[in-house]
Amino acid sequence: MKRVFFIFALTFFVFVTSCSHSSLDNKLMITTATSGLMEDPRIPFPVYLTNSLESKSLFEKKYSSGLFLIHTGHFLKPDRSKSENEQTMVSLSAMGFDLVNITLEDFEIAELQGIHFSSYDLHFLNSSVVDLSTDELVREKNISPFIIQEGIAFVGLSDRTAAENLPREKFIVSDYVLSVLKGKKAALKMASPLTLR
Repeated sequence: MKRVFFIFALTFFVFVTSCSHSSLDNKLMITTATSGLMEDPRIPFPVYLTNSLESKSLFEKKYSSGLFLIHTGHFLKPDRSKSENEQTMVSLSAMGFDLVNITLEDFEIAELQGIHFSSYDLHFLNSSVVDLSTDELVREKNISPFIIQEGIAFVGLSDRTAAENLPREKFIVSDYVLSVLKGKKAALKMASPLTLR
């Protein structure tokens, strides 16, 4: 339970207030998120964070239609086979997740099992896991350090939790404050926010 709470507490949301979609104001508010429904009047749409593999439609029936659903990470499991982990990736896409946060452990398992995030029709967040061979955040065509939805910039951070038997030489978690500041800087520079839905 402590591990799960830590994951949720490290999923940050950066709020960017804008007057229009073409130019962003430099006002910024930052808040941490916990699991479940985010209740913040500054967010113009309902956001739900979970680490479970349940359909978006189930959450929408329980809470609100138009729900923005985020998986908080640790979806790949070290004790599962490659095919079982790949099935989890397919399930995440089929269940309607809007964003999936990738943790250090997810990257390590994917590397070890030869799973490529770019092969899946999902939007992934990675704001803190660095590839040591490039000294850069891990990125692929569908992995972004932040994503803006209706003026809200989502920045996903990873905890440092990983199974003992996973190799440690490929990835590292960067400084959280630096990750949030980089996300803020990039979000404020964007001329046209990305809309996912």
